[in-house]
Amino acid sequence: MLIDWFDKKRLDEITPFSIEKFKKERREGKTRLGKERSPASVNREIELLSRILTMAVDNGLIETNPCRRVRKLRLDNRRIRYLSVEEEERLMAALTGRKAHLRPLVILAINTGMRRGELFNLTWEKVDFTRNVIYVSNTKSGKDRVIPMNQTVRDELIRMSEQADSEFVFVSKRTGLNLTETKKGFNAACKDGGIKNFRFHDLRHTAGTRLADAGADAFTIKEILGHSSIQTSAIYVHATDEGKRRAVEALASYSSQKDCLKFVSN
Repeated sequence: MLIDWFDKKRLDEITPFSIEKFKKERREGKTRLGKERSPASVNREIELLSRILTMAVDNGLIETNPCRRVRKLRLDNRRIRYLSVEEEERLMAALTGRKAHLRPLVILAINTGMRRGELFNLTWEKVDFTRNVIYVSNTKSGKDRVIPMNQTVRDELIRMSEQADSEFVFVSKRTGLNLTETKKGFNAACKDGGIKNFRFHDLRHTAGTRLADAGADAFTIKEILGHSSIQTSAIYVHATDEGKRRAVEALASYSSQKDCLKFVSN
């Protein structure tokens, strides 16, 4: 795609203006399926171009990287779709038969907040039943973290460990290697359970929202979910209705306590 767009241009002929034009037309264009192209997709294309031009700078082919003068498209990543208790029951009921192998994966996603790739790459040596923790490495943020196991996760992993014959926790029956894809089966389970507008990654949002509902602060959520920024973790604290309800109730109790103090002092 980049070759098609910047064809016949020398590296030093790529200017901030031409990149801005590229950004605009890519954003307004359609995908091969006729859908609107997302800002995130265009930004990834610009990031790739920027990396190429940075290599050109490092090798003395051009003096500066013109992408540095081009702003990325603004993203709205504040989607927080999470499972209700009722939806979770319906989803679990749908994870049977040929989709039963996804049930433990969903249980861990909800109860640990681990990313799909982190679950796919989880090995038994990273599961510590003595300390009741899971060691998560090779993360998106580049920082390893430790997640405590609750009883639900512990029971599920103990059950799985008794039948394990691979270094990986989640294994594909077809290949004998670690799982690498769940979309088809997971989408089918959501459809069977009548759960709309839900993605596997939203299980992570479910974990974050429930942590906030349980009273966890943004710093604790950051440590468990492995966010690189506290602002990302704070979204869950701000988004949860239960958290807002507790905050408002605290105002009422503060007023009541203040009135009681006045009464006593009088």
